[in-house]
Amino acid sequence: MKTLVTKSATLLCAAALAAGASLITPRTASAFGQIVESTRPKIILASPNASAPRTVITLRGEALNRDKDGNLWRTRAPYQIQFPSIIPGQFVSAAFTFVDSGSLRVTIPATARSGKIRLVQADYVTSTVLTFTVNSPLPAQESRLNIQNNTQYNVISLRVNGVEQFSPGNGIPPGLLQSGIHTPGSKTVVAEVGINPGEPLFHFNFNAVLSAGRTTTLTLSRISLPQLMTDGSASRDWNSDVLFGNDGNLFVRTVRFFSGGTYQILETVRGRRPVVVENGRYAETTWRDNSIQVSFSLGNRPVDLFHPFSQFISSVGRGNQRIVVTAQ
Repeated sequence: MKTLVTKSATLLCAAALAAGASLITPRTASAFGQIVESTRPKIILASPNASAPRTVITLRGEALNRDKDGNLWRTRAPYQIQFPSIIPGQFVSAAFTFVDSGSLRVTIPATARSGKIRLVQADYVTSTVLTFTVNSPLPAQESRLNIQNNTQYNVISLRVNGVEQFSPGNGIPPGLLQSGIHTPGSKTVVAEVGINPGEPLFHFNFNAVLSAGRTTTLTLSRISLPQLMTDGSASRDWNSDVLFGNDGNLFVRTVRFFSGGTYQILETVRGRRPVVVENGRYAETTWRDNSIQVSFSLGNRPVDLFHPFSQFISSVGRGNQRIVVTAQ
């Protein structure tokens, strides 16, 4: 199991917002007066996906610089952002600031309740994919801890000061947030992520100070390919077994991954110093949520790495021979 993040911080803000890339769909022009769907504004998700009234969140979406007919607007957004109201069946409009075509900064209304946030212009309505949670005000003697899971895997275990927070079989799927109430004070938080309960792949460590009457959000960031290949270090070697060359010498091939996205292939002949035989870059091509497979390019070689992510086969041998290399 890999330790990817160790953080020590005093978190006193009402809500720490998780950063993320804007979701942009390529724009398509209207034809013969018909509205092309990809040019209409849409909201998709909130970050974080839970917060208290009067706090500010980020809404992410597409074409937020356009109106319901797909036309660019210039000075003032023609639509409203609304939350379900504490009055059943009604909605309350929220103050917001336009950031760019993919995001808005929105203040949660004082009378909002949990539900899907919506964008409304006349008869056009689009809503977030997930239900947003409006946290109730906290008593002065309590603190709220939010865990935002931005990794590719389920959070299968969450321990706060050594105490497990999940009942058996429960957790946080990728992209979601979960809240818990705690006493104020210093907390050691350990989150384990993986596909199945009891089988962690990676874990995250945090030290946080929870303040009375406040909400603290800890974000588990997406696991990057360099983190995986280097185990969070500056570099890491993946070695072949001892091989027998046509020249009669024994040698080992090493793929050395660096955290900056570059690699070297080295050859070490017994009794001699290692020699670099290739330099290049590696990059992720496919890493789906809760997948046991990661695909990436190693120079111009396609590589598939399978769980437990410690060994792969590739043409990194002499004369592009396919050999097995294992993480050291």
